[in-house]
Amino acid sequence: MIDMQHAINVSALAQKVSFELAISEAGRILLSAAGLFHDIGKLGVPAELLNKPDALSSDEHKIIQWHTTIGYHMLNNMPDAIHKFCAQAALYHHERIDGSGYLMLTGEQIPFSARLIAVVDIYDALTSDRPYRQAWSQDDAVDFLNEQAGIQLDPMIVAALIASVRNAAMSPHS
Repeated sequence: MIDMQHAINVSALAQKVSFELAISEAGRILLSAAGLFHDIGKLGVPAELLNKPDALSSDEHKIIQWHTTIGYHMLNNMPDAIHKFCAQAALYHHERIDGSGYLMLTGEQIPFSARLIAVVDIYDALTSDRPYRQAWSQDDAVDFLNEQAGIQLDPMIVAALIASVRNAAMSPHS
């Protein structure tokens, strides 16, 4: 089961952050699509694990980690470049620049698209209710991202996300 609201939120945030980073319109469209598809591999994970209100066991956590690989294969088998771009983001969006992610890639080894999706994915996950915890406030989520900038998360992308959510909060039309 995929949390469609989360996918929509990640897509919209990816577009806002990419706009903040002055990425081309074509690039913003690709990153928005990557946000929509980043968790598609969760279709291959049992719903009871995804919705479990308690802590996951080590084995359960390993099963959930497979969603990145499942999503990669689903998307990479499509014949077009958009899905192949999204496949990279799906595979690597749980990588951390310090090497503490699922596949232990570091820094620039992680595609830019995946580094961006990682930041917006974490922000949306933190600021949304989950079966196992209440949503964090925007300020607490921003503080966490700032703490992880340069450690687990790309600092340039973190700064762009913070600027985009603060700009949205100040805009009367967002």
